[in-house]
Amino acid sequence: MVPAALKDLTQGIINVLDADAALHANVKVWAFGEPVQETTYPIIWVQMMRGQSPWKTGNTMEEGIWYEVMVKARDPNRDDAEKDVMDLFDRIKRVQKDDPSFGGLFRTSRLSSYEAVRSNTADSAIASIRAELMVSRSYV
Repeated sequence: MVPAALKDLTQGIINVLDADAALHANVKVWAFGEPVQETTYPIIWVQMMRGQSPWKTGNTMEEGIWYEVMVKARDPNRDDAEKDVMDLFDRIKRVQKDDPSFGGLFRTSRLSSYEAVRSNTADSAIASIRAELMVSRSYV
């Protein structure tokens, strides 16, 4: 079996997250990597960070891939921006916990780390959470 292309895996993560009703209803922009121009908020993007060379385990190959999942919310009120981004990230954690294979794309996954990132514009606060999603896939 030929393993799925990296771009298909990245799009698959986006598709599974967007299939969650709460995320779908609240996220305005989904992106394949960081957008060149900021647009409407909230925004979520997924991009591959690094991979581990495949290794053989029995009759299958194993491969580890790390993705950045970034969630951003913007609001004139810092507290509201923070609360919005935390609510969205809690949904991402729930989706990953409920389906660590992301619809069968991976053998398993885990959110290995996350951090808050904050910035401001002239009239708004931007709250972000940058998460590292580690996935493992197997193929013959």
